Amino acid sequence: MKVSVVMGTRPEVIKLSPVIFELKKRGHDVQVVCVLQQKDLAPEAIKVFGVEVDEYVHILMDDSQRLNSILVQTIKGLDNIFDSFLPDVVIVQGDTSTALAGAMCAFNMGIPVAHVEAGLRSGNPLSPYPEEMNRILIDEMSTHHYCPTSFSADNLPTHKPIIVGNTELDAILWAMVNGRRCTSHHRNQIMITMHRRENMGDGFKNINNAILRLSKEHPDKEFLIMGHPNHRPAQDVFNKQDNVLLCAPEAFDYFIDLLRNASLIITDSGGLQEDGAFLHIPVVITRKETERMEGVISGSAILAGIEEDNIVDAANKALKKDRIQSLLTECPYGDGHSSELIADDLEEHYVKRIAGGNTNEWFTNGDRETNV
Repeated sequence: MKVSVVMGTRPEVIKLSPVIFELKKRGHDVQVVCVLQQKDLAPEAIKVFGVEVDEYVHILMDDSQRLNSILVQTIKGLDNIFDSFLPDVVIVQGDTSTALAGAMCAFNMGIPVAHVEAGLRSGNPLSPYPEEMNRILIDEMSTHHYCPTSFSADNLPTHKPIIVGNTELDAILWAMVNGRRCTSHHRNQIMITMHRRENMGDGFKNINNAILRLSKEHPDKEFLIMGHPNHRPAQDVFNKQDNVLLCAPEAFDYFIDLLRNASLIITDSGGLQEDGAFLHIPVVITRKETERMEGVISGSAILAGIEEDNIVDAANKALKKDRIQSLLTECPYGDGHSSELIADDLEEHYVKRIAGGNTNEWFTNGDRETNV
């Protein structure tokens, strides 16, 4: 079985590395393609996992980069790569511009698409932007839909989705076994991340103000704000609060080891909602909507929105949560063995059926682009 795996951001590298490892372990021909959508963060994650990249797609990225330009450059680069390798299936993950470009390019070339983390929906096409519309389009172009939960599978009633859990948990288990360790961490740390486009401006301002208030209310806590290209607050925003630290982005393995001992996560990230649930750490979600309501329903997360008072109230509520109660809350996102289920299903389609002369897919490589 020949498989092309396309990734371009740090989260994609984290969530697809376990899939790559599992497919290679089974002896399949895996082509790893890295689109340099995140020129610094993605290569750092690749180095952590030790993934061997076969092809790079270089695209022009700057602060004024238009989404359509990213798509055009990525599709053009992937077209030549797919045409040369002729994969049986192309794997994309999540909802990034890289994933959309990979799915669109493969679909237009008559190559089946496998969507990892399929079916997630916030219900608002503009939040998160452009991710919500990206994943809707990717699902419509995909042949295989690997959903993390029954909630996400229910959003794809006509696509025959398969519930496999979330590969983020596979990556966490990998990091616990193979990753490096931090030298300093303790239970009084609160981890904070923010990067969503829709939170830029007033949203980030409100979140920063909430963190400032919380740091004054909880002087015994250490508030670690993890850096991201979309959010670089100045230290003076926090009036030189000694217990608020602005940190450079940590490598995934270091970050997971640091996160394991945190008492609270405040974030607008999707992946950290899954991390918190798996590691039994309460999460305060600083977004108006989330496509991961499973965590909210299970009690592992609180959807606070982006108003300052609501964020402060949610954080204080989460900090009062009993540690035993958190440990007993079941993670709704799987058990860390999603990659095995994905590999099993792909083999069912592209090893067993090909051997029997029946792929039963939308397209076959021999007909690519002639059906359009």
